[in-house]
Amino acid sequence: MNGFQITEVRIENFRSLVDVWLPLRKQVILIGENNSGKTSLLEAIGLLFNESDSRYSMDDVFLRPDETELPRDRKIRVDVRIEPSGGQIEFEDEVNNLFDAAVQLGRGGEKAYVALRAELAWDSQRKEYRRDRHFIKGWARNKKEADQLQVLSRPTPRREIMELFPFYYLDAKRDIQDQLHSRQSFWGKLAIDLQLKDETQKSIKAALQDLSELIRTESPVLAHIRQRLEELYRTVASDQEAIEITPLPQRLNDLVRSMDILFKTKDAHSFSISRHGMGTRSMAALLVFRAFIDWKRQSSRGVQPLPIVTLEEPEAHLHPHAQRALFGQITEIDGQKLISTHSPHVVSHAELFDFILFRKNGSETKVSWLPEKNPDGSDFLELEIAHKIHRFVQIQNNELFFSHVMVLFEGPTEQYALPIFAEAYFARRPDSIGLSFVPATGVGNYDPFLKIAEVLRISWVILSDAESDPIKKLNKCFQRAGLVQTDFQSQIIVLPQGQNFENYIIASGYAQEVEAVIAEYFGHNAVQNFKDKRQQQPGNKFDYSVPGGHEKALNDFIDAHGKSFFGRHVAEKIIATRTGDDRVPPKLRELFAKVHELRKQVY
Repeated sequence: MNGFQITEVRIENFRSLVDVWLPLRKQVILIGENNSGKTSLLEAIGLLFNESDSRYSMDDVFLRPDETELPRDRKIRVDVRIEPSGGQIEFEDEVNNLFDAAVQLGRGGEKAYVALRAELAWDSQRKEYRRDRHFIKGWARNKKEADQLQVLSRPTPRREIMELFPFYYLDAKRDIQDQLHSRQSFWGKLAIDLQLKDETQKSIKAALQDLSELIRTESPVLAHIRQRLEELYRTVASDQEAIEITPLPQRLNDLVRSMDILFKTKDAHSFSISRHGMGTRSMAALLVFRAFIDWKRQSSRGVQPLPIVTLEEPEAHLHPHAQRALFGQITEIDGQKLISTHSPHVVSHAELFDFILFRKNGSETKVSWLPEKNPDGSDFLELEIAHKIHRFVQIQNNELFFSHVMVLFEGPTEQYALPIFAEAYFARRPDSIGLSFVPATGVGNYDPFLKIAEVLRISWVILSDAESDPIKKLNKCFQRAGLVQTDFQSQIIVLPQGQNFENYIIASGYAQEVEAVIAEYFGHNAVQNFKDKRQQQPGNKFDYSVPGGHEKALNDFIDAHGKSFFGRHVAEKIIATRTGDDRVPPKLRELFAKVHELRKQVY
């Protein structure tokens, strides 16, 4: 186990990370839209811990939209705070001796820490951007305070110290096929030294020579080729010696470079890993990396290094079951891990407090996360709401973590109808604008969605039935989420008094479309037959002949035959037959107008 870890990081002017501070756990899951800054965070940390700074340039320095030229005095800054891991307050003696005077005492019972900084700034003499690394005295979470921190002249982040933080970046394009033939890959670094005894190496070399000689002797093809190759001496000005063909590598290192991985499934022939799909090859590359990390740990002496493992979209090319299995493999990799993902399957298996959500605010990135503790040390989430978030958000509706705006509602009709109406309103697929529709499985279950949305700054709007019971339960949901409902009244769209979604569609003048769907799928006399059957029942309380009775019959028919079926087909019928604003019912136009407003808001 590593005796220390990075607990906080602050980044300044690295691409869209203009002034970002965030806490780091032993494993963090970076989520958010494409181009929101997740990869930038991984590479910014690499600026501090990479051996070389050659991959970084002026293109990585933030440039404001109104700027045409980069100011020479603007620099990238990456600060990290390193603390003892686990329940330890102080560093172990051996670590303490390495950090020396850089170790600082925490305040009020806080852990000891060291603060390490990397800056990429313009070097006017060399005419290039150059990285400098220092220990700093104190710690800051914003630019103003960070500017006041003192750089320590001693100790310096010498090689011995930086080797405690080996940095690894695995991008989404990892492929074991590429690794097999590269000495610089994780496979190559392991295979270059098989740690065989001298006697074993001599035996292998002798066996290779014997086998090569046997092949040369027995092969007429090789003899023919050798005869032609001897004609080289007619064109090359040199003394004639001999031409030899070596069918097999003569050195162990050459043999290692020709190694392969054969992968065999049940009742099938084995094939080279290069002939399998990208999913298998990507997974194999990750497993080889894990083998590399494990071997390094086993062979290390003295202070155990802390591998900084950054993974970009580890789920790439893998089917859902493999993605879930992959996450189990990742959690077992030694070190501190930062994982960028777009996979709901990874999200469903991660710790809730491991998430860091990235949002683009104009040209700048903002980050948010769920704190584990309140400032007073109490749990941020009570047990009941934590369980609800895990069940209803992480497991059942985890796509909302990737949403720009989510629409919350109660029933199955809305689940099928709202996306269709939204596409008609926006003239775009809802998912293309980051819009998610989230069924709360009953009005009493809004609280976990509200809680997570407010903390992670995910915009939301509720479409609520106007029946008395849902309104009362909605009030209690806000209380359980620790929110005041009146503060968010504009984000709650309530249907007209006493109506649920099905009532509302019929009452808003779309009864004709409902009848058309019923006739199409159940027959032209289906509604009348339904009325007759209901009114013939013993103790009948249904009177569909009174004013409004026909509309009630339509609603009862929907209840009796499955709301989800009608949600989709009625919405499609309305879109197909109506024109202009009539294609979207008024309350839904109000709902989508609010969604549009929230999408434009800057938080």
